[in-house]
Amino acid sequence: MSLWFAIAALALVQGATEFLPVSSSGHLSLAHSLLGQGEADVLTDVVLHFGTLLAVVWHYRDELLRTIKGFVSGVRDLAKGDREGAKANSGFMFSLYVCSGTLSTMVIALSLKDWVEGVLRGPVLVGSMLLLNGAILFSAPRHLTQTGAGEGELGAGLSLKTALLIGLLQGIAVIPGISRSGLTITGALWLGLSGTQAARFSFILSIPAISGALILHLGELAPGQQVDWGGLALGATVAAFVGTLCLRFLVGTLKRARFHHFAWYCWALGLTAVALSVR
Repeated sequence: MSLWFAIAALALVQGATEFLPVSSSGHLSLAHSLLGQGEADVLTDVVLHFGTLLAVVWHYRDELLRTIKGFVSGVRDLAKGDREGAKANSGFMFSLYVCSGTLSTMVIALSLKDWVEGVLRGPVLVGSMLLLNGAILFSAPRHLTQTGAGEGELGAGLSLKTALLIGLLQGIAVIPGISRSGLTITGALWLGLSGTQAARFSFILSIPAISGALILHLGELAPGQQVDWGGLALGATVAAFVGTLCLRFLVGTLKRARFHHFAWYCWALGLTAVALSVR
């Protein structure tokens, strides 16, 4: 099988499943098995995740710019002793919520890392976790919170407690077969956020998490490794393009309160993976 074809296929899977709540890690694990690729190549994994990271940054570019400006303005307010001004700055408060969520993600993810890499592997386990992921998605509230005028305000509906809890859920999602977006968005919906707010915080919170994981993986690269830069560029491009489309689709699905429909797909794929592995 052509290496470029395999990379493009994996990029398609990564771009779609990084944002749709069906577990990118679980799908990539199954895709590697189907393509006969064995364990994921570290550099390929880094490049594909970089592609989907670009998709998030592009989709939320306006919100990210407002967050950066708000953070700088908030720091200036604090330097002048204006704590009330900093608290009233939605961009500054949103940046604090992202930092808080990232810290709780780090604690949980690093605690689970060795256990996940050493024990939680194989199609049977991934299939079982996909079944659990389906149950999580099916539990999502059908009648989403409506926030009206506050919908576009950064940090609307969030608190320090909410941010920490969503970050904790993101850390748990290092388990293959459990969707990061599925777990964090479902949790955010149950905590009272609207679909738009839940998606926005979930995906912006993923930026430092994915960036940190990429840095850790870069340290695992073998020195002198031969690199097919053309194939990797293709993979990053496909992952970014498909990821952008799927991110838009997911946000629209949340607005229509149909998030729980993804549960049926997870159950079907999970049952198939388990059945094919134990036959």
